[in-house]
This record gives sequence, structure tokens and C-alpha cells, in this order.
Amino acid sequence: ELKHSERARALSLSDTILRNLSSFDSLINQFLKKGEINLRVRNILRLVTAELVCDNLASHAVVDSAVSLTRKDVKTRHLAGLTNAISRRISDKSQKGLTLEKPKLSFDFAKQLKEIYGEEATKKISKAVQHAPPLDITLKQPAKTSIFAEKLKANILPNGTLRIFKKFKITELEGFRSGDWWVQDVSASMPVRFAGNVAGMRVLDCCAAPGGKTMQLASLGAHVFAIDVSQKRLVKLMQNLKRTKLNATLLNENILNYKSKKLFDLILLDAPCSSSGTIRRNIDLQFLSPLTRLPELVRKQELMLEHVMQLLSPSGLLIFCTCSLYPQEGEFLIKRILERHKNWTQKKLDVEKLGLNEAWLDKYGGLRLRPDYWDTEGGMDGFYIAALGKTQ
Repeated sequence: ELKHSERARALSLSDTILRNLSSFDSLINQFLKKGEINLRVRNILRLVTAELVCDNLASHAVVDSAVSLTRKDVKTRHLAGLTNAISRRISDKSQKGLTLEKPKLSFDFAKQLKEIYGEEATKKISKAVQHAPPLDITLKQPAKTSIFAEKLKANILPNGTLRIFKKFKITELEGFRSGDWWVQDVSASMPVRFAGNVAGMRVLDCCAAPGGKTMQLASLGAHVFAIDVSQKRLVKLMQNLKRTKLNATLLNENILNYKSKKLFDLILLDAPCSSSGTIRRNIDLQFLSPLTRLPELVRKQELMLEHVMQLLSPSGLLIFCTCSLYPQEGEFLIKRILERHKNWTQKKLDVEKLGLNEAWLDKYGGLRLRPDYWDTEGGMDGFYIAALGKTQ
């Protein structure tokens, strides 16, 4: 029921709180005689901290709103005085130039990353998620890169992605309504870029919605078959294709049930995963126990990959990727698949042409991207990308 501006504000507040959760709670706990407090009241005090310390809103308005919210719920009404007192103390501290601790990853998520990447890399990843990420866009016509970079006051990244640091309403940016570009994190744009010249190719884009890679492929002249199990997400893809004036054949079907008499020259499988690599923009992921979901996700990824392998032409290319930081959803999975299928091989990705670091490749040629890479340019989502083909 919220207006667009109200929804945006709610999301902004949620992001600020989740990104600074540990430091907000440390501040609130200073004013509690006991460590625990009603969760609804704690959330109200987290909102107070976000609005006073991070957004510098008027103290009286924030405190009044907090007390009003506490009184609205019969279970917290008796805590209105406490809310008022703590809110005022937070206000006093913020007016005296309070400095919060730097945001950091949750203890559990940081521990998981340390086991995979080590302490130093985890510190870098933690630093990379301290701030909401910039906006990345992919142009329909790469020839217009410099033109739109100037129009949108955007930086041009080494791979051609445009990056905008200032906050704007996306739909009001020049070129959005005319379909000249779409929002796509730089990491998510990489898999298609590794495919090379796809003009005229018959391409299967699996789990395609909302369609960033479909639009990339279509804009490069490929005949794209975009398949997704979710009808709702396919509607979004259809709207994106309409806005960008691009064409693709849409298939509302589970990829595991999909059959085709004609094989494909290129298959792109961006498999459903933990999405742990998108932690910069989805800071809540670390609190949703992503590791517990891995076994089921990996099983699905494996089934999908082995199914689409049957749909590739003998000389074709299969690109597998996940927006995950867990090797179970990347390196480990590909190694296991290739051990089972001796007539398949992994191809080394040409990272140089996209301005990427050769050191980011594993020994088999797969690419591991992390949120702290290109940190001076604003970072990127975590991703794993592998290119597979049949041995000739």
C-alpha cells in the first residue's frame, strides 16, 4: 500500500540498520540495565539510531515517532517511557558527534568466509559491504558508452559497464524509458561477455528472469530461448524486453523438464544459489543462514547442469555461473561434474580482454569474483563462472 517514496524510504532504513546492526546494538545496549529487551522495542530503537546518527533527522520528530510506535502495541505500551529515555540519550550522544564502529559482517558469515578465503580476504570483503553498492548498467549499444557515460555522469569500468555513484530514481535516468540500458551488476554481465560473438547463434538462457543476460544476448544478435519456472518473473522479463525493444522466445517451464529436438550453440546456466555473492546489495542474506540451504541448492544445480549438457551441440559452449561465494556452488561442483563426464572439458576464460586479473582464475580456468575486487572502483558481486565444452 506504500507510495514509491515511502517504500524506498523503508528499504533504505532496513538496509542502513542491517548494514550497521552490530554497532547500533552496541550503542543501544549501553543504555540498558539488562542486556535483553522486547524485540519490537529494540527494532524501534534501531530505527531511532538510523534516523538520528546516520540520517541526521530532527531529534524531537524521531523521538516522538518512536514513543508513538511503542504505545501502539498493547504488548509494548508499558515500555514507552523506556523508549523515550533511551531515544533521548541516543539523541544527546549523536549531537555530541558520536562515531559508530565501522559496519562488519555477522560473526557466523565472517567465520564461514574465513574458512574459505582466510582472514585477510574476509576483512577486505567485510570492508566492501560497509556501504550500499553503486548502480551498474549495461548498454544495449556499446558504441554509445562514452555518450551515456557523459549523460549519466557515470564511470566506465574496464569491461564496458557504466557505474553511477550518485543516488537517483532509476526510472527517471536518461535512457531508461527509451530502453537504451538496463541495471546489471558488473559481475552478472561477465558470463555473456565471455561467450564472444554470439550473433546468429541459437542460445538457451536458463533460469533467465528478470533477463539481464537475455537482453545482453539479444542485443548481440543471438536467437535467445529464455526459460524460467516462474511465470511472475517471466512477466518482468517480458516487460524488460518490451522496454528495450529486444526479442527472445520465452518459455515458462522447469529446465529439468525441458526437451528440444534441436541442440543449442550456446547454453547459459545462471543456476539458483545461495546468492551469498550479492551481500553488498542484499545485506540481510548473512542473517538467513545461507549455509544451511547449500545441500539442497547444490543438488538442484548439479541436476540442472547435467540436464542442459544434453542440449548442447558437439561444438557448442556451456557457461555455468552462480552469484555465490561458496565453492560448493562453483569450483567443487564443476570438478565433480567433469570427473563424471570424461568427454567434457573446462575451458580457460580469457579474462584479460575484460580487464580482469589473471590471478582470479583457478587452476582449471574458472573465474572466482569477490566483493572486494575492483575495490577502488566500488567493488563487484561475488560470482563463479566456468566455461565447459565437449572434447573434440
